[in-house]
Amino acid sequence: GHTGRLRPVDLERVCRELDVPLGPDGVAALIREVDSDGDGFIDAKEFSRWLSSAQTAPESTSSALASKILTTPHLAQY
Repeated sequence: GHTGRLRPVDLERVCRELDVPLGPDGVAALIREVDSDGDGFIDAKEFSRWLSSAQTAPESTSSALASKILTTPHLAQY
């Protein structure tokens, strides 16, 4: 069901769909970076904060993923 949180498996699926090379280790690192409350998930507030900060961050896989999310119509609504 929808919990309003991204689990590692959800983030891996998005990466595959967007052709962003972020394997399980990269997904785990991204979740550690974005998960400010330490619960192992990315909630809506954390996700929004990450998307905003990734737009101005130096080029990285994380910022590339954020850019693709923001420019993919069915994902940009989040």
